Formats: sequence, C-alpha cells, structure tokens
Amino acid sequence: MADITYDVDDLNFTVKKILVRRETQHDILPVSLHNGEHLVLAITEHQNLYTQRHLGRGNRFRAFGQAREIMEKDNRVWYSFAIIPTKVDSALGQNLELELGEEVTWTVEDTLRLDQTTNPIDAMVSTVNYLITKMDDIGYNNSQVTTLREDDTPDQRQRTV
Repeated sequence: MADITYDVDDLNFTVKKILVRRETQHDILPVSLHNGEHLVLAITEHQNLYTQRHLGRGNRFRAFGQAREIMEKDNRVWYSFAIIPTKVDSALGQNLELELGEEVTWTVEDTLRLDQTTNPIDAMVSTVNYLITKMDDIGYNNSQVTTLREDDTPDQRQRTV
C-alpha cells in the first residue's frame, strides 16, 4: 500500500488528489494468437489515495492507501489495460526526444505496416477479441487471472468493416 508524507509550505496551496499508478507489462502468448506480431499487455493500477493532515504539524500531510477491498468499495482503485505492439511503440519512442518544432521521421504508414508479414492493427483486434471471450465475472468481484496456453487459439470470426 502506498504511504506518502509531504509538506505544503504555503497553506493557501491545496492538494486535492494524490494519484498513484503502478504498471506491469506482460508478453502476450501464444504467438499464434496475434500472427507473430510481438504484443505486450500493459496493466495499470490507479489509486486515488486518502489524505489527512498530521497532528501537531500544520504543514505536513499524509497520503495513504487502504486494503484493496476498502479502496474498491470507495471507488479509489481502478485498472486500465493496453495492448502495445512493440515495433510501433519503439518507432513512437523517438517522440520523447524531439525538440520544439522538430518533426518525426516516421509516418503513419510506417507504424501500421512496419513489415509486410504482420499487421499490428489486426493482431491487436484478434487479441482483444480473444481476451474478452476469456473474461469471467468482469468488474468488482473479479479476482482471477486468465492464463493463455500455447494450444489456445482464437475463434475464427468474420469481421465486418
């Protein structure tokens, strides 16, 4: 559980929220699920911490988390998920080092089809469809982890555009 102590030098300054994020990244298996495109599942836990003033120290505050069940009951913890194609992510990584006014060297076409053998969009769509079909008890009561086996394959479904 997060526990942060901080000082506020100007008491006219108000801290309304302290948000903490924790992210883990996992390779998505089996490879046959996404046609060889290397994908990573990023799971991010977000916590909206409780805050309180320390007794006897007017400018010292504490932000803290509680047990997961309590945080969920108070709607102070939630999760977000992202499927990241690593080739596209590495191409977009150059954005981090751009100077003001500088343009990137990659194009949208470059990121959508980095090589002719795989397509990141199709790989992500098939992976999302598969993950959704494997979810059970989505939401508050979900405490299980879905494990993908190498022999699992997605349902062959028609996509309409």
